[in-house]
Amino acid sequence: MQKPMFFVSLTKTLSLSLLIGLLGGSFTYCKDQAKATPEKGKSEIPAKAAKTVNPTKPAPVKSDVNIDSVLALTQSGTLDYNVSLKPFAGSHKNFGEFKGKKLILFYFSATCPHCQESFPHVQKLGDELTQQGFTTIAVATSNSTPHDIHKFMAERKSHVSMFQDAERHVAQKYGTGYVPVIIVANEKGEYKRFSNFDEVKTVAAIKEQVNRWN
Repeated sequence: MQKPMFFVSLTKTLSLSLLIGLLGGSFTYCKDQAKATPEKGKSEIPAKAAKTVNPTKPAPVKSDVNIDSVLALTQSGTLDYNVSLKPFAGSHKNFGEFKGKKLILFYFSATCPHCQESFPHVQKLGDELTQQGFTTIAVATSNSTPHDIHKFMAERKSHVSMFQDAERHVAQKYGTGYVPVIIVANEKGEYKRFSNFDEVKTVAAIKEQVNRWN
């Protein structure tokens, strides 16, 4: 007996939905609810296993990582130190304190799984670059609740200064529509913005950019 057409169509729809659900976990970023429109031309970089890094000075990575191709996807510019941020934890009280200093800024949502996975790698990189004068801070999206931010910090043993983008200045100036976003800046305020964090490719590209500034 031939099945009704609506039954066949429903079966195909459910199968496709199940497939999409199974593949959904492979995405390497979360949508930033504070910025609804994603950046045009955004590309996705798949995550890979972490590699051992030199704790003293960033060194060129001898691997299949094409650093120039990663750097080519970054946005460059000059930081605006008049950005208003709400201090959440740590000794720093406003963004203007970082003028004239080398900086790593981790922009994230406290409930984003990929932000949660990426932060320990960024914090570790920041610790390594401390010897070269870098300071690492984290800035939570405006829709991250205090409870979620505290939980994020506690579970990942955060020891960096934490802010909240309460007025969405970071989202508007440096956001891509997705999180996490990592901004690395030299003492002149010249920055490179990295999105779609990958613990191998992005870390290697950041170290290379630091070397080029030096």
